[in-house]
Formats: sequence, C-alpha cells, structure tokens
Amino acid sequence: MIEVGYELEMGVDAPSSTIRGAVKAIFPEIVDRNSFKPRDKFTITSDCSVETNRDNSDVEIVTPVWTLKNGLKAIDKLFTLMELMNAQTNASCGLHINLGFSRKSETKKIDEAKLVLLVDEQKWLKAFKRTNNNFVEPMKKGLRLRKNDSQDRVFTKLKNKIENKYKYDSINMSKLNIKKGTGWIEFRIVGGKNYHKRLREVKTVILHFAESLQASTNTVDKKNKLTRNINSLKKKS
Repeated sequence: MIEVGYELEMGVDAPSSTIRGAVKAIFPEIVDRNSFKPRDKFTITSDCSVETNRDNSDVEIVTPVWTLKNGLKAIDKLFTLMELMNAQTNASCGLHINLGFSRKSETKKIDEAKLVLLVDEQKWLKAFKRTNNNFVEPMKKGLRLRKNDSQDRVFTKLKNKIENKYKYDSINMSKLNIKKGTGWIEFRIVGGKNYHKRLREVKTVILHFAESLQASTNTVDKKNKLTRNINSLKKKS
C-alpha cells in the first residue's frame, strides 16, 4: 500500500502558534494521536530557502503520513487552511510530496531507474515553472543517449547517473534504502507561485507519482509508456 505525506512551504502573517492551533482544529484526529513517531505528527518549522514578504516569511508545514486515499483528502484541507491564512507562495516555495510503501517487501521491489523514466519530470517542472529552480535538480539532466541504445543500455546509463543521491534531486531518493526495504521518496517537482490554488493539478500529479512508483515495482506494468519515454529521451539527446 502506498503512503503519502507533504512538506508545504509558504509565507503567512500568522505566528507559528496560530498555525498549530488551526491544524489542530482541522485535523483533531492527528494532533491527538498518542505517538512519539515523527511520521504520526504535524511539525511547523521554518526553511531558510523560502523567501516571502509575510511577517512569518519562511514557514514549512510537515505533515504526518496517510494512506494515498486519505492523503488526497488531506491536501484539500491543507490548501483550504492556506487560503484562510492568506498564505503567499512564490518561486521559492515548494510542495514536497513524500511517497513510499507501508511494507518492506514492496519497497524492496522499487526499480529507481524505471521510476525516473516513468515520471513525466519535464512536463510537471514546466507546468509549475520549476525548471530552473536551484533546489530542484532534474534527474534526467545530462543523460546522453544514442539512437541505437537498447533499453538495457538506457537503464544502465541512468542507474550510473543516479547512483549518487542528492538532496535536491527532483526525485530525491536519498532517504530510500531498497536493500532494507525502508524509507521513502521525496518528489520536489511541485511548487511555485500560487501552487496552493491549483488543487486539481496537484492531485493529478500526486496520482501520477504514485502510479509511477507502483509501476516501478513491476517489470511489465507501464511497459508501453516506458518505451515511449525512452524513445523521447533519445530524440532529445
């Protein structure tokens, strides 16, 4: 089963204590959980990379983890909260979408290269105007392919390229340990000005990331799309 959590960056005029109160009112079942695990709680913090002209200029709301179904419902409430607080989001703000599996056996099946190839990275980077963001490094950038490269050769080249994990990768896998079956993947592609007012698009891209993650564990699933994406990359090289 796929699970999801979010990191929402913004600027607001309200102090962090007020944000905590609002979160408690909207998500009482989460705030009242008797758990010491970070994945079960909300955290209101700051991020020095966020720059807005609000009094509380660099807020980051880190959410607990939900099932994908409940996580999609939660994003509705979170965006409503941001609207009520008159939040400002601009080019410095990201919506980081953290996805992973609830079971170790599922996590161990993830094929990182297949995941990267299945994600429509450039499409969504362009849609949210994040292509040239210093904190979002495209995974396929610099990948050199030849027209006669076999699919296995493409996989090998990509695996070599993404072997060194980097915090600011658009698909950040530095917290994923496939051998142990632990961790999650941080998708940093979404964000930008007024991202919190683009609910339909955000839900679409969350589902796209989740479907790509699920397909990455299966050698057959999304095979046709994989071939199309590889051919598209070859044309651009």
